[in-house]
Amino acid sequence: MTPDGYAARVCEVLAQGEPAVLVGHSMGGVVVTEAALRCPEQIAALAYVAAFVPGPGQSLQALTQLPEGADDQVQANLVVDPPVAHLPAAAAPEFLFNCCAPDVGAREAAKLGPQPLAPFIAPVSGEVALDRRLYVHCTQDRAIPPALQRRMVRERGIADVVELDTDHAPMLSRTDELVAVLDRFAR
Repeated sequence: MTPDGYAARVCEVLAQGEPAVLVGHSMGGVVVTEAALRCPEQIAALAYVAAFVPGPGQSLQALTQLPEGADDQVQANLVVDPPVAHLPAAAAPEFLFNCCAPDVGAREAAKLGPQPLAPFIAPVSGEVALDRRLYVHCTQDRAIPPALQRRMVRERGIADVVELDTDHAPMLSRTDELVAVLDRFAR
């Protein structure tokens, strides 16, 4: 499991239809970035939702080590047991679902499992040439600090930015607002 492998699978699925709008959340930002480099003709636009947006040669891990990533509570609480890492379920509600109802945060935290380390350390292979990109900046995100989100947006030249006053999981905490933003962008 690597960003390259994930991107290959995304491109395989995309090859079956019309160009699509890809939405990447969190580490999924690395995946959609790499997919856009592998099969740009199949991608109409990219939307990043509280996501990592790496540049050429950057990895997710490298982004978290930037000064703006210092408040990343996921990396601070991640338990590494090669070849995987996991966030303890007890920490997840506070760091991922801090704007969700407590029962929702607990339910979603229980679903988390180990993740392979390879996607954290593998760099992306280039710079995305696609102009049509959106970033949904989550101002109460404790997983990807808002300062790091702003830096990635600035460095990658993403002009369409929408702020949501929420946590790392806007699909749970601000569902209707996120759907409206993505619907507008897709149109």
